[in-house]
Amino acid sequence: KVASNIIDPYFTMKLAHVMQKQSPLALIVLQFCALWLLFPQFTQSTTVSNVDPIFDSSGKQMITGETDVLEFNGTYYFYFDDWGGCANAVCSNATNDCCPAVKNSPCIYAQNHTINAYKTRDFKTWDNLGVLISVSQRAQGTVFRPHVVYNVHTSKFVMWFENFNLSGDPAACPATGCHYSVATADNPEGPWDIIYDGPNNAKFKCGTSQGDFDIFVDKDTMEAYIVVTHYTALCIEKLNSDYTGGTGDINLVPGYNLTGVAGEAPVMFKRGQYYYMMWGSGCCACSVGASVFVHRALSPLGPYTYLGDVGTVPGHKACNSCAGPFTTRAQQTSVFQVGDSYIWLGNQWESAKDNVLDHALLYFWPLFRVDMGTSLFLYNRPIQFSDSGSIIHFQWRDHIEIPTTVATFS
Repeated sequence: KVASNIIDPYFTMKLAHVMQKQSPLALIVLQFCALWLLFPQFTQSTTVSNVDPIFDSSGKQMITGETDVLEFNGTYYFYFDDWGGCANAVCSNATNDCCPAVKNSPCIYAQNHTINAYKTRDFKTWDNLGVLISVSQRAQGTVFRPHVVYNVHTSKFVMWFENFNLSGDPAACPATGCHYSVATADNPEGPWDIIYDGPNNAKFKCGTSQGDFDIFVDKDTMEAYIVVTHYTALCIEKLNSDYTGGTGDINLVPGYNLTGVAGEAPVMFKRGQYYYMMWGSGCCACSVGASVFVHRALSPLGPYTYLGDVGTVPGHKACNSCAGPFTTRAQQTSVFQVGDSYIWLGNQWESAKDNVLDHALLYFWPLFRVDMGTSLFLYNRPIQFSDSGSIIHFQWRDHIEIPTTVATFS
């Protein structure tokens, strides 16, 4: 029997004696076996493409949109806000076919949005879970950015999503009520029971401005937080124990006065002792992508230290919904963890080969490498972190490797 963590000294000497008497080919085999003893955990990987669409297990092209990723029991659930086809829409031109927000918009701010999902265990096979939140299930409005977390206190899956107010004016909050909705389920695939929705919206102090947001659960404390972009700042608030509303415990993190651009698409995650909050410049389905600003703190509410922009081409300045030089040509949508690896996910708006908006490509990018102490095989891409724990500047890659399976021999 091979021990996974302890190598018997007698066995080691015996192996060395045997190796001295073997042919070169046999030596290679024995050396490989020795590596399995010294490094009992090995990581396989899957190549994912940033230039080709994803197809589900039935052969249909994946319906994409603003995305959140939840890992539960080794399965990765991708939740998408399906904006509908919006064929041939051009959202980043001078005439703003999609933006700014207008009531009864034919595309981005249309009221036909649904929340769909897919699941995968290996990033090769994708099962389509269909529509989880339909138009008929929710209040009238424009749905954006679903986020799903698991609550160990209640054994419930909790989904938040933005249901944009019908005035079509983001500044109308809170006079008309900012519509943040909450649903719960016993299973990550649903069925989902909407418990807060317009006009009975989720209540939290950071919700006085209608904007992009993220939900983060600290695995050390199992406390949850919401971060909302207030265009000129980012508001972080601790949620209640049910993860369905706020506690009023907040912190405002400066944004505009640090970068000179308004903020969208925030994400929060933790690595080691640090909490990271990342967000980007304004990008209403823009084809050029957005910047990626990085903040870091030792507690989820801060104080946060601004570390810089890792998404804009060096030597250039970030700007809102402009033809800016952004490395990934994507807008940030999620950060999720695969083992010890952290994967950044972005939406490459208007990148679909058939010009259908909800067929737009995704962009996968590794933020950090796998620790050599727990895996023998690393990414075949440049290491993405510095010794200080900051995130190295993003680069364009047509494909990346995602580690998927860790096998331990004992």
